[in-house]
Amino acid sequence: MASPVVVVLCAVLLSACSGDAARPYRQFEAVTQKTSTWPTTTTRAPTIPPHCEHDGVIYPVGASAPSSDPCAHYCVCESHGHIQCIYSKSPRTCYVYPSPCVDPADVYDPDRCCPTQTCPNGRNCRNPNGGSPIPEGQSVNVNGQQCYCFVTTSPSGTYNTEVLCPITGLTG
Repeated sequence: MASPVVVVLCAVLLSACSGDAARPYRQFEAVTQKTSTWPTTTTRAPTIPPHCEHDGVIYPVGASAPSSDPCAHYCVCESHGHIQCIYSKSPRTCYVYPSPCVDPADVYDPDRCCPTQTCPNGRNCRNPNGGSPIPEGQSVNVNGQQCYCFVTTSPSGTYNTEVLCPITGLTG
């Protein structure tokens, strides 16, 4: 049979184990209640090198890029993010061909750099008396003389507007 010492040791051990059975395992409490703090990492968006954007398209620095300006030629994406162009003309520096009237109106076309001219009042001449222009082929009294508006076209396509007074030869 077992010695009395072994019996006493078993009884003490059983008593200790049965008393702890009513309590949760303390050694696991520390693990389950402790929250781990991991170092937070921030993800950065990939950095985009310097570029230019036009109509949703990205152009790298140094690349040629389009322009919606009809006066712009040779456009390049610059390092500061802007498209830089060389301008051959602007509407202010365009050569305006003589028109067949003295009161032309500029007509701007978004696809052209320079405006074209139209004569909203038809072909006409400057009135020597002041006032409204004289329509082509009509006469006006200038110092008691009947003078007429003539619009002529040169072989090169340019126009000349002049008022002729046939009786005296006065031109205006």
